[in-house]
Amino acid sequence: MAGTFESLTSMSVEDLIAEYDRMAPGTAIGLGFMRDELHRRQMERSATTMNRLTWWVFWLTVINVILVGYTIFA
Repeated sequence: MAGTFESLTSMSVEDLIAEYDRMAPGTAIGLGFMRDELHRRQMERSATTMNRLTWWVFWLTVINVILVGYTIFA
């Protein structure tokens, strides 16, 4: 039996994992579960890539500002 929304939102991550592991052996999953996990992993990879690109743009902007400043004031 599923808990109430209130009980689920108040549980810690560790408690949710323990509850999931307790219920998993007696539960049949559908393909949607696997699709959702694949999507979650893809989104995680995309977030990592976006983070790296953001830092590259930041540092290239800093370099550009320095070079423009040098050009103007030199």
